[in-house]
Amino acid sequence: MGLAGLCGLFWTARALFTQHGTRAVAKLIAGLGLFVSVVAIVQRTSSAHRIYGVWTPRDPLAVPFGPFVNRNHFATWMVMAIPLTAGYLLAHLQARDSGPSARPSLAERVTRLLTDTSGLWLAGAAVIMTVGLFASFSRSGVIGLAAAVAAGGWLARGRLQPVSNRMLRAAALVLIAALVAFANVTYLATRFSLTMSDGSGHRLDIWRDTLPVIRDFWLTGTGAGTYSTAMLIYQTVDRSVFFNQAHDHYLQVAAEGGLLVVLPVLIALAGLVRAARRSLAADRTPRYWIRAGAAAGLCGVAVQSLWETGLCIPANAVLCAVLAAMLLHPSRPAPPARERPSDTGGSDQRRNQRGAPQQARQT
Repeated sequence: MGLAGLCGLFWTARALFTQHGTRAVAKLIAGLGLFVSVVAIVQRTSSAHRIYGVWTPRDPLAVPFGPFVNRNHFATWMVMAIPLTAGYLLAHLQARDSGPSARPSLAERVTRLLTDTSGLWLAGAAVIMTVGLFASFSRSGVIGLAAAVAAGGWLARGRLQPVSNRMLRAAALVLIAALVAFANVTYLATRFSLTMSDGSGHRLDIWRDTLPVIRDFWLTGTGAGTYSTAMLIYQTVDRSVFFNQAHDHYLQVAAEGGLLVVLPVLIALAGLVRAARRSLAADRTPRYWIRAGAAAGLCGVAVQSLWETGLCIPANAVLCAVLAAMLLHPSRPAPPARERPSDTGGSDQRRNQRGAPQQARQT
């Protein structure tokens, strides 16, 4: 999807979210993430080298996961979807707990928990999506999710209600148990231990070969989508593995776009951060948590982009634009309160108005 299409999607979604639709879209993303995660986990156990267990990728070295040819791109989508789902869950809990019984008893809390189908399935979706991300064995995805959790925790300071806080703790315990039961944490830890090991095709080699491209084309870059072509000349390590991406979105933007693209991107990111701070500070409704979840997802994918270029995938770029619209849309203006005249002044005024013509006729 082109940049113009993404910008159009962002502005359209931002305008729609001003009126309504944030909760519906967040629920849709949570449901889609739940479905895709279940399919991906089943696929990994039954047919690990086929998309949806049916289609074989053209690249024999591809490691598909769910609908994505690259498991790291699957992780990019989940890094954004999981915090948004958690934010929607918190918005739901805060709206529920703001009723007449603000401090329910323990029995009432247990009853609410067991009968709250929306809260249960949202919590379950967040847990299963997290298990799916860990099952992809994407190191960059795990780091991005950790960054998103840290950002979400910072945004939640002083905002959580006691009941919501306990609900989150219970969900965290369930999540840890699910990860231990279903995700191969030992293998993932082994992959992390090999992150800095030497070897052909390692990211450090890719980054070293990318720097000369940035230096030689510092102003205009090589052109959008030309990174793999430039590597035909600039790749210096063993060519049995061909570098078709920089495995760092920031380096790839600098190599392909040069200063003419890097400067507008930096200005746009600075504007995004400034507008996000104002939007979060101004929102005092339960929808704050949806904004916070979107902000945490964007922070997570920004960190993951240090190792991956997952936002080049259309599905991930679309989700990123939607999250930005959820974060930055203006709050819906409150409907004007009806002017209700007081019992004395209003009645006297109406009586005076009715009595005025009669007095005029009498005189």
